Amino acid sequence: DARTDELMNTIAEASTRNANEKSSVREKRHNDRFLERCAKTAEVKKEAAFVFEMEKIQTSHLGRAAFGPSSLCALVLSAVVATTAAATDLAPENDGPKVSLVDDSEMGGGKDVEDDKPEEESEVESDDGSDESDDEDMPLSSLVGSKRIATSTCNSNSPPLKRPKRSDNATAGPADCTNVPSPYSLAEILSHVSLTHGHLFREPSHSDFAWQQRHRSTLTAPLPREVMFKGNPRKPGSLSFENVRFVLDDERMSRLRAEASSHDSERMPPLQPTSPQPNDETMQKWNDEWIVGHLSSDDVTGLRHEIDVLVNLGLLAIEANGKLVLARGWERRVPHQILDEMKDEWGTDMDAHNLFCIHDSIKSSLNDRWEYIGGEGWRFTVSGDDDDEAVNGDDGGCIVFKDEEYRLRKQIFVENYTNWVGEKSGMGEFGV
Repeated sequence: DARTDELMNTIAEASTRNANEKSSVREKRHNDRFLERCAKTAEVKKEAAFVFEMEKIQTSHLGRAAFGPSSLCALVLSAVVATTAAATDLAPENDGPKVSLVDDSEMGGGKDVEDDKPEEESEVESDDGSDESDDEDMPLSSLVGSKRIATSTCNSNSPPLKRPKRSDNATAGPADCTNVPSPYSLAEILSHVSLTHGHLFREPSHSDFAWQQRHRSTLTAPLPREVMFKGNPRKPGSLSFENVRFVLDDERMSRLRAEASSHDSERMPPLQPTSPQPNDETMQKWNDEWIVGHLSSDDVTGLRHEIDVLVNLGLLAIEANGKLVLARGWERRVPHQILDEMKDEWGTDMDAHNLFCIHDSIKSSLNDRWEYIGGEGWRFTVSGDDDDEAVNGDDGGCIVFKDEEYRLRKQIFVENYTNWVGEKSGMGEFGV
């Protein structure tokens, strides 16, 4: 019995010793893996800190964004302010403000711009799928943009914050204004967007493009579905601005700048069989203007259409010399989508180091005038400097853009767009 007890004790001690050894091995392996993960995490953090510093240098010293906004509207607004500030810096003996704002009354005939929020109740309440539903008749401003190149560039009077009612004695429309962007102003914006965001900005999908146009449209007349659901004329996902800056080299920009400063630019006249052959200088000038027009067309970048939309919304104005500037009171006319984009991407709170390279005056102006109420929407704040009756009226301080309404409108539009594309391509609900 004593021998048996001794043997059992020996076995127990051996088992305990083996268990301790195995536990030590497992603990050692666990500690090794933990230390390895910590080392990798430290290396990742160190690399992330290095990349972050390089991104700040890239944006602050080189002027090239590290991240790109999802809409062209923000890029154009930022480029307009940047080019205006650069022109002010280059002007001799100019102590004025860096960003100029043009009053609507200075631009000639304006119009009462309706808010971009159409009535959705009729479509929500009716399920008959008729062509008379509101979203079925959603027009796209891109379809009329080509016809408004020379006539739709006048700025609009300040609209009220909420959707106004049409009056019978409305003021004259944009056809009374003849100001158009000069080739040099377009070239400046093309070059700035290409240099700053050309390597990042990608064309939206067909559905996103159609929604952007519908969301910002001020038209209410019914249009065919082929019109209201027109997709992106450019290839979705492409870097449409990436190589534009290589075409607009310093030599061409110098010629365009000299032509713009001369104030006697001649538009290309139609050549007749008996017309004398233009000289090389005239042909070169026409060639520069043609290149700018081509680069800003719908087939290449769509910049000219975007400018037409922003002018009609009252965000941009065109001076008599063709220079694009911010319109006075532009902050209260921005679409809901831009405010959401600012909140989620390039706003001051989200992008403290301005890695999106959106001009500070755009960010500060919108942050000062718009307040986001969580779960409700956007409220426009009225300052004591506002002299517009529409802003100082009862609408000041109210919720202007409601999140729920925006989501519902977008959902309805996307569903209608998807159904229309499915019908057009021959694919029904169960396929063909």
